[in-house]
Amino acid sequence: IKPPKMPMGAKLVWLRDELEQLIKRVKPNRIIIEDVFRGRSISTLKLLDRFNGVVIELSRRLLGKEPMLAQAISVRKYLQCGTKKEQAFSFICNKYHLDWRFDKNDITDAICLGLWACKNKDL
Repeated sequence: IKPPKMPMGAKLVWLRDELEQLIKRVKPNRIIIEDVFRGRSISTLKLLDRFNGVVIELSRRLLGKEPMLAQAISVRKYLQCGTKKEQAFSFICNKYHLDWRFDKNDITDAICLGLWACKNKDL
């Protein structure tokens, strides 16, 4: 889900509406989100934290439970697929026989988080 260009408050409302529709349609048992980390940009950290707050609230309200939060690098270490995103991407492609180029790297950590969650007994 990628929000259109609009002011921050409008993006948060848009995200809540889109995710609420998705959750009601898919009916997941649990939501897994990448926890924020202090990277190069404090403004990116703040932005991700705001979006995560919306997801946490929706998970609690619609599913009655907190989402699972994990940092991508910790999940990659747990899965033993390398600490760098490129290594994890190769691991996923080899394991699942995918003929993808690394330009699909935006989904690498999402797939790793999903694999981690499937191994977690708290789903």
